[in-house]
Amino acid sequence: MGDLIEDIQSRLVSVSPYELEDIVADLWNSMGYHAKSTSNSGDRGIDVVARAVESEKIEAIQVKRNQKENRIGSPEIRRYATLYLQDSDIDEVVLVTTSSFTDEAIILAHDLDVRLIHGRKLAELIHEHGGSAIRSGEPSLDRSEDNTPRTVDRIVLSGNVPGSNTVS
Repeated sequence: MGDLIEDIQSRLVSVSPYELEDIVADLWNSMGYHAKSTSNSGDRGIDVVARAVESEKIEAIQVKRNQKENRIGSPEIRRYATLYLQDSDIDEVVLVTTSSFTDEAIILAHDLDVRLIHGRKLAELIHEHGGSAIRSGEPSLDRSEDNTPRTVDRIVLSGNVPGSNTVS
């Protein structure tokens, strides 16, 4: 399983930042949330908004696509901790990255009540919730601005999209 997790993690770095936001939204959907990426919408730092189906808890998720060696530090934690101030309905701020966090960032996130998900954990969650691979060059359900199908790297999540087993 280690090789599969590493493969998922390395492939996550190869998708565009917007595609990664869609992947994270789809992952949250598979975990029992109604989640939507806010790509290209003036999100003010909120990349995905997720509402838990059972509890109605709202999570504001910031997604960072970084290379493994480019760790997230405490200044970014401080910046994203302010997402609570943007909307009084936000119950939790989550920072998801394809890399990892510095020790200082982890301590600060705990102090500021920001949940952190590093790259390996993200890959494990994808695997745990039905993700088996990222397939390069498959047509996307999404369309570009000129209404032509986009070709993207995709993570396969079983049963996540009605009529399809792929999620961008």
